Amino acid sequence: MASSVDSDSDSSSGVRKTVTGKRKRETRDKLEHFLDKLVGSMMKRQEKMHNQLIKVMEKMERERIRREEAWRQQEIERTKQNEEARKQEMSRSHSLIAFIKSVIGDEIEIPDPPQPPQKLLEHCRDERGESSLIHSLVKFAYPSGRRWPQEEVQALIASRSQVEEKTGIHKGAIWDEISAKMKERGYDRSAKKCKEKWENMNKYYRRVTEGGKKQPDHSKTRLYFEKLGNLHKTNSASADQSEEKDE
Repeated sequence: MASSVDSDSDSSSGVRKTVTGKRKRETRDKLEHFLDKLVGSMMKRQEKMHNQLIKVMEKMERERIRREEAWRQQEIERTKQNEEARKQEMSRSHSLIAFIKSVIGDEIEIPDPPQPPQKLLEHCRDERGESSLIHSLVKFAYPSGRRWPQEEVQALIASRSQVEEKTGIHKGAIWDEISAKMKERGYDRSAKKCKEKWENMNKYYRRVTEGGKKQPDHSKTRLYFEKLGNLHKTNSASADQSEEKDE
């Protein structure tokens, strides 16, 4: 009888162990399934966020490219407009230069200036007459940084006078000597520039004096006109004396 009770106890204990082990396995399986499901859900969400981020970046890149293309097109159009405006301005400038040359001749080398405002020209013509208009155009066409200053013109005349007083200078070296004299006075002008300036000044001087035109009234031009006149008179007197000696 006692052995029968012990046998039942052992059997019950074995059943409880079996049930407990089964429950543990089921719990572990459920936990693993839950974790797998959670990880899968997180992976899908992360992949979705990653795809959305890529789409946003691609959209931003397309917008950036579109803006750059629009900006580049605007720059091209602006460059074309500036080039067209520059060509028109140059055309007007050349017309103005041709007009000035036809009126005053080649007294001074004329650079390519910008076109003066139309209202300024009309005001000069209406208020002070044609001569004032020409004077205004000349002042506008000869920017101070690119023309010969009055002091430099006087230095050129003085240098020419000094060189002519010397003897034994070869004719071809006269302008080199004048250029050196100019440098001594603080003006860096090549022999070619000195010669061109001198020839232009004398062309204008002869055009006015020989053509019977009225000499310029403005003081700066009148001053170098007087100096040129004195120099020509001196040269003429020297030539007359030489002829008398020869006779």
